[in-house]
Amino acid sequence: MPRILPRLINVINKEANEPKHYPFRLRPRPKSLHKPVPSRPSFVPADHLRSILLESENPVTISNKYVQHKSLPPRPILPTRAAVRKDEYDQPRAMSDEERSWWSSPYLRMLASPIRQCIATGRYLPTDFLIRLGPMRLPLPPGSDPSAMPKTTLIPDGLQHVKFTSRKARRAVYVMCLREALPYMINQKKDKRAAHFMTTHPRLAEHAGHLLRLRVLQDLEVHGDQLGYALHATKKDAKYQPTVRRMTRQERATFQETGLIPFENAIAVIVAPPPANDPMAGTPPQPDMSALPPPPGSERPSPLPELPLTTFHATSPTTNTPCKPSLPDILPAAKVPLYNGESMFPNLGQRAALHAHLTRILGIESQRRKLYGKVHLFPVAEDNLDSLNGNDESDAFLLCSGDATAKYGDVTAVAISLWRVRMFEGGGWDQKPDWVLNPGQGI
Repeated sequence: MPRILPRLINVINKEANEPKHYPFRLRPRPKSLHKPVPSRPSFVPADHLRSILLESENPVTISNKYVQHKSLPPRPILPTRAAVRKDEYDQPRAMSDEERSWWSSPYLRMLASPIRQCIATGRYLPTDFLIRLGPMRLPLPPGSDPSAMPKTTLIPDGLQHVKFTSRKARRAVYVMCLREALPYMINQKKDKRAAHFMTTHPRLAEHAGHLLRLRVLQDLEVHGDQLGYALHATKKDAKYQPTVRRMTRQERATFQETGLIPFENAIAVIVAPPPANDPMAGTPPQPDMSALPPPPGSERPSPLPELPLTTFHATSPTTNTPCKPSLPDILPAAKVPLYNGESMFPNLGQRAALHAHLTRILGIESQRRKLYGKVHLFPVAEDNLDSLNGNDESDAFLLCSGDATAKYGDVTAVAISLWRVRMFEGGGWDQKPDWVLNPGQGI
């Protein structure tokens, strides 16, 4: 022990100023129960020499063999070394083109998430429309009785990506992904399941909003890692289809004049200009990926006029293909959200991290374009991508997702994280003053 303690102290001192990434618990994948159902046995007594209960295969004592279990879910892309595990009948499989097109839609994936009940309104909603709150036991204050019962508080749990941290609580409650719902839940405490939570932090809403914005940055980092891996793992004859692309100044001017986004498979547009120098220090801000919310009063908004958090723009009719004809009389025109980074990320360090991650992804996309060739996905300026310079590029980043881009990375997760931030700030819900008094209202 005397020799171990000095080494542990040295390790702790070295990692004191580094960001903390808590390792998640590696749980083995549960064994698949999917097996072929045996043929129906005969229940005629003459067909059995002894009681059917004494036979090895009978539907009474081993009834689970006669139940049809679900198979394993398909994957967007199947690993090359994917194999069937021992004593398992189910085989891993890749998604079809149609399944990948469903997987690449952020709205379908949000609606397909598990259903949970909001403790503030009583609504049953998919978990992507809710915030998970888990209990955390607080340490006893100095000088208190060691036998005293420690207090418990609610903290946002499970909002970060599993690469950075895991869920801390096994049991939790859910509340609507809305800033107004958290104070209402704290004041009412009408749900019996939350009655044993003794305290709630007054800045719970600020903490949840900080983690939701952090999840956007984490998903961008993970998507960049996936693209970097696909740069070497994808076959050489694969066609290049970008997931993130910077719009040119000409395209941005045309977009501002017409209000249309004439790009195929567009799911979001992020306006993320390079952050200005810190007015206090006079130096460029450093990217901040900390999970701890900044102290009150540390957020410095942009000196520009305040922009709306999100605006919606219709897609151009030219994006319709022969396999996806336009249906103006049946379906409404699809709209793409445009997110203003200045308004969505009030923290200067997070805005710097947003621009850094987007710029990194553009560098990887440039390498993929040179390696795999080009495909005409965009009606404007696609042939001039290699000749662009800094003066021709705008601050608008286009996110595209389709059945082909799902093979390289999960940019749809970024669109889901952006949409959750929009919901948290009030977008997408019924804006009625008495919404808390009428549980079960529609969204």
